[in-house]
Amino acid sequence: MKQKIINAVEELKNLPGNAEKTIKFEHYALQNKGVKGEVTLSKEGTINLLLTEVKGYSPAYIHKAANSYFKQAILSEPTTGSILWTKPDKTAHVTGQNYTLNSGYYYYGVGENPYIDCNGRPLFHDVAAEYLGEKSGSCKPGTGRQYKLFKIV
Repeated sequence: MKQKIINAVEELKNLPGNAEKTIKFEHYALQNKGVKGEVTLSKEGTINLLLTEVKGYSPAYIHKAANSYFKQAILSEPTTGSILWTKPDKTAHVTGQNYTLNSGYYYYGVGENPYIDCNGRPLFHDVAAEYLGEKSGSCKPGTGRQYKLFKIV
């Protein structure tokens, strides 16, 4: 199920603007255990996960697992060279200067023009990153805002 959700999200993230598509998936672990679901990209650019059938699993468990895989696919773990999109703060950063982003610092997108997750995700460890400036982005329609961009060095 994990890889099916990740593959569906990756395919949808790479579609051109204003595309609308649903990818359905099925996962069967044993004879009496299975999950059916779908990952959908709306015309507005939001990606959603919906489990349509759960058989033989605890619903709370399988929803938690599926949402964890979905979150991982939407907002990947950054590595050296990754560009992080962070919310602006009161700190005056200088373009081209390196800063330490501490463990727990929230980021909302990874890459040049990423899919931006409204909830974000904390860094799991400190990283050194070069400040690149600010850029507009949106995690859902009509909610554009400025994000600070940092490149992990």
